[in-house]
Amino acid sequence: MLHRHIGKDLVAFCEGELKGELANRIEEHLLVCRRCRKEYEQVLRGVFLAKHLSRPAGSTLSWSEVERAIADGHDRAGHGVFDSTRRASFSWLGLKVFAVACLTLVLIGSFLYRFGRHRSVNLDPYLSRVETGHPGESILAASPGFHAADEQAALRAAGVERVAAQPPLAGYSLVQQYVLRVDSEEAVQLGYGNGSEFFSVFVAPREVPFSFGKREIEPVELNGIQCSEVSCPRTSTVLFSAKRFHCVLVTRSKDKEALAAILRYFLSAHEAWRPS
Repeated sequence: MLHRHIGKDLVAFCEGELKGELANRIEEHLLVCRRCRKEYEQVLRGVFLAKHLSRPAGSTLSWSEVERAIADGHDRAGHGVFDSTRRASFSWLGLKVFAVACLTLVLIGSFLYRFGRHRSVNLDPYLSRVETGHPGESILAASPGFHAADEQAALRAAGVERVAAQPPLAGYSLVQQYVLRVDSEEAVQLGYGNGSEFFSVFVAPREVPFSFGKREIEPVELNGIQCSEVSCPRTSTVLFSAKRFHCVLVTRSKDKEALAAILRYFLSAHEAWRPS
């Protein structure tokens, strides 16, 4: 029996290239060495999975099949008999294992890409602060993660640069503007006020969703505009969208006419929006 680990010989052993006394010693070693037996099981599992890469569409590879294949390998090792008709050639083994590795990397890369592309803008902390703080200070304050930005750059990212000369409501003006970078996209917070009343509108590309923690979201109709209302006891928080953008209006006002006017302003700007 061999007293050294046999990792470097496993491929050749499974390939059937080792004969006679050396093969017998490896079989005996697998019976007593947990480390080498575990490595051997991994090779068997990889070979079995690789063989089933070309299964017809709709067929299912169950884990029990994998376990049976491993058990068969144990039986063959325990009795010193390896069925040569089930041994894959070294070249096919290398090719298929490589294919499995590539497929795994592609799936992981796709997941990471999708995850990054769909990272949301969480407005729950901002809304909690608005509900408990001073109306003007809390509504106009930057949501966590947002940073002060150049006015023109913020308006351009929000898709309202071409209508910015006219504010959403008469008597209001743009007071603050913030931007949050989300991968290759930008979410924008525009804060408006008239000295006593204030509101913020968050704008982001559709690829960047908003999230609101555990707050309920209900579809509503606001003066003929289909939108959704986010549950916030002390504010009117409305989610709406048009074309490439979606928006969230946050205000203490309950005036439906004023709310609808703000929504129409952004919806109209976004309907006419063209990349600059």
